[in-house]
Formats: sequence, C-alpha cells, structure tokens
Amino acid sequence: MLTASSYHDALASLSYHFVHLVEEAFNIPQHTFDAFFSAADDSDGKSTFLPPQHRLKLLKYPPARDAATATGQGVGAHKDSSGWLTFLYQVGSEPGLEVLGRDGTWIAAPPLAGTFVVNFGNAFEAATDGAVRATVHRVRAPRERTRYSIPFFMGLPLDLTVSEIRSYIPEAVKGMRRDDEGEEAVRKTAVSSFLDPRWDSLGESQLRKWIRSHEDVARKWYGDEVTNYYVS
Repeated sequence: MLTASSYHDALASLSYHFVHLVEEAFNIPQHTFDAFFSAADDSDGKSTFLPPQHRLKLLKYPPARDAATATGQGVGAHKDSSGWLTFLYQVGSEPGLEVLGRDGTWIAAPPLAGTFVVNFGNAFEAATDGAVRATVHRVRAPRERTRYSIPFFMGLPLDLTVSEIRSYIPEAVKGMRRDDEGEEAVRKTAVSSFLDPRWDSLGESQLRKWIRSHEDVARKWYGDEVTNYYVS
C-alpha cells in the first residue's frame, strides 16, 4: 500500500509539471491551470475547489483463450473520461495497446522501457473545443503472456464545471480546430458530450458515465427514475 501511495504521489507531481508544458505549448502563462490542482485560496483563505480526485489502477490482461484469433479479455475502443490526462505505464514487453490515428487506422503503441503513454481525456477535448482530441484507444488481449499496465488518471475537482475550465483556455486555442477543419465540418461533428450544458458539472458527468456503463448496478442502487434520466 505504501508503495502504491508513493507511486501515486510521484505521478501526481509529474502530471503537474506536464500541464505546465501544455501551457507553454498553448502560449498560456505558466501556472494558469494550477488553480485546478493545488487548492488555490480565495480572498477568504478557503479552497476554491475540492481536491482533484486522481486515480491509480493496476490492470491484468490474461492471455487470449484462442491465440490464433486473439479473442479474450481486452478493452474496447474508448476515451478516458475520468479526468484531464492519463499517464500509462506498460509493465514488461507484452504489446496490446493501440491508438486510433487521425486517418482512422489503429496504431500499435508497444511498451518502451522507461516511458509513459500520455492520453488526453474528454474534459481536455471539451475545454479546447476539440483542438486537443481525447485519445481513442483500445487494448488487444495478449496472445502468449499475461499483460500488466498501471494507468494514472489525473483528475479534476468534481465541483469544477466545464464552463469554468473553458474560461481559462484562450480563444486562439479554441479556434485551432475551426482553422484546421473549417466552420462547416466543426458544426457537423460534435466535440464531446461534455459540452452538453446538462452535464456541465464534472462530478455529474462522472456519475452519468458510470450509470451508463453499469446500468444494472445503477438501477439497483439509484432506482429507475435516476437511471432513466442519465441514460436517455
């Protein structure tokens, strides 16, 4: 437990430094996003936001039941919707991770010693109007050996709203997608469900995500009325 806690805290520190690099790339003053992660104080000396909820997971993928077709436990194509950034450490040398390229092809992302795979999350895509796309990725079941990976999800305060995040992003950054794809293409393609004003609160967005992913559990514990509201 102590090792996991130490690793979690080290990744949190690394993620804050990485965010500063993102600010530099966007030509945003450094420390612009610190208020999301460092419990910035307001004039009354109280925390502006709740502490961010970072998460660490330990994942195990057994070898495929049928090595010829590689059918077995993996993860389907998805975007990380639990926060801002994901830092994935792939343990060992067993491949399986694939990332969707802009042209629609899947690109293998095999383990490289001493490196992390960094994914952008749904909130980042929504905040930048799609200038930075959330990374679509999947995991193929390993063929021979068990695959292990350790993702660290850089969270955001659950009382923060997408609107508040977007207020920190310069218009020049949010306009990058329109400049690249054109106004018409942007209008025809929704950036993210996170831009739905009904789910502006990140906490409620997370609740909606889990209810939609585990509808049977939601109906058991939250009832049909709440579940129907979020799955509709």
